[in-house]
Amino acid sequence: SPFLDLAVKGKYQLSKIATALTNSIATYYNTNPNSKKIAVKNQQFDFALNVKDNPILLKVIPELKSLEPITITGRYNSVNDSIVLNGAIPKLIYGANTITNAALKLNTQDKALLYSFVVDDIQNNQIQLPQTSLTGKIENNLVDYILQLKDATDVERYLIDGTLQAVNGNNEFRLGLDKLVLNYESWKIAQDNLIRFGDKGIFIDNFELSKQGSTINIQSESDKLNAPITIDFTDFDINTVTSFVEKKDLQLSGKINGNATVKNISISPLFTSDLNIKDFTFKKDTVGNVSIKVDNAIANQYDAQVAITG
Repeated sequence: SPFLDLAVKGKYQLSKIATALTNSIATYYNTNPNSKKIAVKNQQFDFALNVKDNPILLKVIPELKSLEPITITGRYNSVNDSIVLNGAIPKLIYGANTITNAALKLNTQDKALLYSFVVDDIQNNQIQLPQTSLTGKIENNLVDYILQLKDATDVERYLIDGTLQAVNGNNEFRLGLDKLVLNYESWKIAQDNLIRFGDKGIFIDNFELSKQGSTINIQSESDKLNAPITIDFTDFDINTVTSFVEKKDLQLSGKINGNATVKNISISPLFTSDLNIKDFTFKKDTVGNVSIKVDNAIANQYDAQVAITG
């Protein structure tokens, strides 16, 4: 077509590719090991996809303002569950969003699936993510991950690593203990931190981040799935989280103290909070001290009291 080139070579059936890929991915990460695989014939192919900048494409997708040619190549073989994918987006402008130099790589090596996503810049009017990378491997129902963000001067702003593991039909997410960097500062994470989630619900345990008296602690109130979840804040600066994506001229800051609780998670979540934000700042202007009390004990009914002093 005028804006799309696709070449596929190999032995495959279009109707069987999705099933074969699902089976292959399950050899690396399988959240339901008791389910039987659907047998399909061997699928093997190489492909190359190119999306070109063309006026017709811009008319078909009005929000697409500009793009430099996008290339995606790869190969797949269901016999040895080999998956290779290389994608590149030099620059794409969609509405107010701009993506610059994004690259995705998947490769099979030593019975593991290695992955890498790197992007020079993602931004719109509110957020900016410069020099972001997510890398790791998937093997034996375990995902290793390293998320790193650098600023425009190549200084590390965020470094988050850990694992995601498939266990008994659930997913168990953990943060690594070696190094955790949030907004340029080193933080500690509690040992045995855990977020377990799956089809039947969520459970959070020992998910506490701390730094020199500043803490945020997220904890399920019992061992049962979907038990109420409490979030406790002690001198926790909003900027620690919001600076992850926000632009400098839209920065939020202020230290939070208090707690929030989420109940009835599996049906219709109910939210209550009693929070105080000291020296709340927006766009570098100090708003004051903010008190936020929310009572959502009844579904779809929010009773909120917000007060600003100072």
